[in-house]
Amino acid sequence: MDTMPLENTEKELEIGSVQTPIKWAIFLVERFNVFERWMNGATVFDPTAGEGNLLEALIQYGIKQGYKLSDMPITNLYGNELNRTLYRRLVNKFYQKYGIDVSPQVTNEDILDLPPYTYDIIIGNPPWVTFADLPENYKEKIKKYIFTYQMAKKPNELLLGKSRMNIAALIIRVSIRNHLKIGGEAIFFMPLSLLLGEESSTSFRSYNIGGVSYAPISVYDFGELKVFEGIATRYGICNFKKGVSPQFPIPYFTYKENKWAKEFARPIGKLSDPLYVGNKDIRLPRIVVSPASKPRQGVNTCGANEVFIFEEVKQVDDLYVRATNKKCKEVLLPSQYLFPLLTKEQFSVSTTLEPKRWILLPYHRTGMPLSWHEICEYPTLRTYLESHCALLQARKGLLIRSFIQKGYWWALLGIGPYSFAPYKVVWEAFGKATFRPLIVEGIWQANQALHAYIPAYTLSEAQYIADELSKEEVVSYLLATRMAGTKSWAQPARVERLLHYEEKGSLFQIEPILDSSEIMP
Repeated sequence: MDTMPLENTEKELEIGSVQTPIKWAIFLVERFNVFERWMNGATVFDPTAGEGNLLEALIQYGIKQGYKLSDMPITNLYGNELNRTLYRRLVNKFYQKYGIDVSPQVTNEDILDLPPYTYDIIIGNPPWVTFADLPENYKEKIKKYIFTYQMAKKPNELLLGKSRMNIAALIIRVSIRNHLKIGGEAIFFMPLSLLLGEESSTSFRSYNIGGVSYAPISVYDFGELKVFEGIATRYGICNFKKGVSPQFPIPYFTYKENKWAKEFARPIGKLSDPLYVGNKDIRLPRIVVSPASKPRQGVNTCGANEVFIFEEVKQVDDLYVRATNKKCKEVLLPSQYLFPLLTKEQFSVSTTLEPKRWILLPYHRTGMPLSWHEICEYPTLRTYLESHCALLQARKGLLIRSFIQKGYWWALLGIGPYSFAPYKVVWEAFGKATFRPLIVEGIWQANQALHAYIPAYTLSEAQYIADELSKEEVVSYLLATRMAGTKSWAQPARVERLLHYEEKGSLFQIEPILDSSEIMP
């Protein structure tokens, strides 16, 4: 069957589109003095205009100030929108509401392809979507732009941390590089992970594109305000200036208790580090660990919880247990591959280490998955996995697909020799505002992004790590990153910033172990 050309299918895409409420579009126009500068001759461009609310805000604000349409420099308003339907709505709205034909000033193109042309001011609300969540066809197209605009250096980065790169970062860099005059200002609604997040946003915080610098000037963090319904990520407005180098600290306004509270933000260390927010300098503790004790996320089933996670496990004999979950009433499985899975009960005030869930890990303690021949040594395990073969083979994601293509369709992610270390110092890493490290025996498994942990190889090492992480300055640091309550609260990369690795002369003697990447065929 013939497929439509990419040019046509692109214009039907609505990638991460969130329309800006007119109230907040006017807020941007007023707070950043856009209207007055526009009236004084500045050109204004919206690179991802959607239905045109940000451009319309200038007109609505002008009318509220007593200006007539004829008084306003409409010909200095410019925009671009990829989606054909949204583009038509924009053009029709301006004509029907104001009798203005803006079609000569608004293009229907991908901003990544638009030829360079510069404006005095850019205002925008680019798509908020990660690279990994893009449609496959479009994902392939924009890889070249990711490398051109220095958001990643090597293709394999897009398989790892950079797969979580928010495309808003790329669009902002493209817009500043190609469409903003030197000395001009770009003002964007954006996910604040671009400034506060870890690995996937470091390229954005180089604040330089091929020798052209730009600097964040101030940040407005919407905090408790619900500007965009259904959006869970932390977001706000940041304005940037082109052609200047960053100067920190910068003003950081957070909306709380019905007002804008002013603080200051600066990088934690080097320029590309995430910003932390507060009126005092922050000192990070220096926790000395072995390189084998790198922070990790929990086991990831890649959407197959119903296959691998069980609510009840009963011992049958020395070799087998009966396991049940909502999908499977009862299955006989080898006990050595069933592990207790951490749940919220283990982190409650009245901590209990009585398991509420178990997870099936058909793996060697080296972190390598069992071969099919080894699985066949346990007929009930083989039958159980075969009954879910289609589901497991259909899982999506670049990393899990690489395992499936090698024939390991029963594999999971987040498993290595570290998963079976004698101890784990584990904490809740997702959506929390408190930080309480817990020591558990290594057989306990952390659950996907909900938990993170540091593997430890002696009890004294585990106690040392837990004690250091429990210090007040660690919580102060985490709170200053402004990720409380988000999915990025205390993820491994954020905690790793506190660690200092020492191979020799460490506080603890640790046997060297192999990483699973070294032993996979």
